[in-house]
Amino acid sequence: MIKLWIFFVTVTAIGGISRVHVKRQFTDPFLEPDSVVVDSYNDSILVRDPLSDWLAGLFPTTTKQPPLGEAPKDCKPCECGVPNDHTRIVGGMETKERYLPWMGLLTYNYRFYCGCTLITDRYALTAAHCVKGFQPRYIRVHLLEHDVKNLRNDTVRGVVGFKIHNQYDSNTYNCDIALLKLDKPLEFKEPLKPVCLPDFKKSFTGVDGIVTGWGATRENGPLADKLQEVKVPILSNSECKQSKYGSSRITENMLCAGYKEGGRDSCQGDSGGPMHVLGANGLYQQVGIVSWGQGCARPDYPGVYTRVNRFRSWIVRNTADSCRCEDA
Repeated sequence: MIKLWIFFVTVTAIGGISRVHVKRQFTDPFLEPDSVVVDSYNDSILVRDPLSDWLAGLFPTTTKQPPLGEAPKDCKPCECGVPNDHTRIVGGMETKERYLPWMGLLTYNYRFYCGCTLITDRYALTAAHCVKGFQPRYIRVHLLEHDVKNLRNDTVRGVVGFKIHNQYDSNTYNCDIALLKLDKPLEFKEPLKPVCLPDFKKSFTGVDGIVTGWGATRENGPLADKLQEVKVPILSNSECKQSKYGSSRITENMLCAGYKEGGRDSCQGDSGGPMHVLGANGLYQQVGIVSWGQGCARPDYPGVYTRVNRFRSWIVRNTADSCRCEDA
């Protein structure tokens, strides 16, 4: 009788949780609703069902993470955030081909579903909700691509594991960030370059954010064939809390961007991709990761992004076994 009561309460609690619209395009029908958590950079996988996750939340435990590999000794000098053509999404436009050479796309069993960015020679950055519930052995990171319908597949890496932030909450999308470790290092030579990490402690309020991705060009619309970009103003968190989301859904680990009247936004399929700002030095910094939102480009519902500079130390610490480029 006690077991039956626990099951009833658990199902009721899980069923009562309202979910927001994430901007991932694809759900693996063979793994959901199980969640897959990879705690190390190999293929050791713990498959857990929602009941176990919920009960684990009541009685949390700490898991010791495995050590990283040794720091590489042969890193060559390089710069991050340099676009390949200095001449220079919803309401957006097509980018120049390979203009942003760190932009990547994720496929699962060779089917596109999320975006990512190259940040070191061995790691890509994406949203936690793009990898939680997926087997790493079936994920591929495609770089230097432009047309998602005609992939060149000349710069592709497998994934040996991923690291999800240990405070990620799949109900609220707080700390929606993950690192993908590639199966082989990449060499930074033309045209391939990584993006720069953002400055510490900056809010970026009032700055134009540049969002790129292959997501739908309108709510519930088809995916874009070519890489798109859209500019949206970055809001302060106090402004975002005054939107229709309200104050309780927006945390300090999130960043909002968009117009009050709507019209421009990231959309389904853009999840995990970047929001950039262009610095005074002409270099691109990634300030956000496409995370969630209410629909796409709706009035008073700005897009919500993971605030990357809140996790800069976590990123640097967990990519220490790879080569990274410096700002100019």
